Amino acid sequence: MMINFDMKSKLFYILIVSAAAVLIYFSISAEKRSNAIVAVVESQKTAISFHKPVQIKAIHVSAGQHVAEGDLLLEVERPDLIMDRARLRNELELEESKQARLQSDFESKIKLLDIEMTGKIQRLNTEINKLQVQMNLKQARYADISSLNDNDSEISNPKNQADSIVLNSYLKEKSNLLNYSSNEKERLELLLAEDLKTLKIRMDFISNEQKALIAEEGALKQIAPFEGTIGTVNAQLMELLPPYATIISVYEEIPHTIKAYLNLSAEVELEVGQEVSVESASRNYSTKAEVIEIGSRIVEYQDLALQQNQLKLFGKEIFIQLPEDNSFLYGEQVYVYLLPETTE
Repeated sequence: MMINFDMKSKLFYILIVSAAAVLIYFSISAEKRSNAIVAVVESQKTAISFHKPVQIKAIHVSAGQHVAEGDLLLEVERPDLIMDRARLRNELELEESKQARLQSDFESKIKLLDIEMTGKIQRLNTEINKLQVQMNLKQARYADISSLNDNDSEISNPKNQADSIVLNSYLKEKSNLLNYSSNEKERLELLLAEDLKTLKIRMDFISNEQKALIAEEGALKQIAPFEGTIGTVNAQLMELLPPYATIISVYEEIPHTIKAYLNLSAEVELEVGQEVSVESASRNYSTKAEVIEIGSRIVEYQDLALQQNQLKLFGKEIFIQLPEDNSFLYGEQVYVYLLPETTE
């Protein structure tokens, strides 16, 4: 009986010590976790969609398939692209014809102006020449009479003021016509330049639309933006899909970032570029990582390791870059710890 009692007594003490060790372990772990940053491994996901209705021409991948960066995923057709390109081509040709017509109209107006001015100036030149001939004849007669006159008496000069006034009026009219012709040509050139400028703006706009359509046409073949795994394929061949409908989703094969939450009550100071340790909450795995961004707003989050009826938690978002060769899984709960500072 004493032996059984001693064995029971020892077993009791062993249980007490084990329980105490477990309590100490969980106490230390809980204290450590209280200073940890709760995090979830994020999945980089790309959804392939289009902003216009498309018809599926070819699908080159299936769900769960591994793809490399640049692999062809999908080919679609846009019936509206052909119509839009034809419409823009017609609009551009219309603007080009307007441009040619403006230039032709300008040249016609300049020719008509030159013809009109040439006719008027020629008539004025004729009148001027006729008047100058008459004035010269009068002057010659005056000279002849003066040479025959033996007396000292003066003979009035037939070159009177009336002829000079008429001659000056002809010369002034000719000068005005030349000035008008020059000013009118300048005015027509300015009007042409303004009209051509307006047309160029319109033609440039059409050209930019054409370039955008060419870029959209090139986007009808979608390639994998990174190495990863095909998530879902939500279309069939020849199916017509509405705008912004997700056709194919691509997931990054190895997660490279985690989104952590720094509790408001945590006495932790983090900086961008700081090295941290990331530890799985459900298995024995950890790795070093680097803080790449610290959020500036307070958000609500949940610690999945605690019970579902936990109180609401609030903190700042922290984004952490994982190494390329990490073994974390998407959606995995992790804890982030500051690494102790090393002294050189």
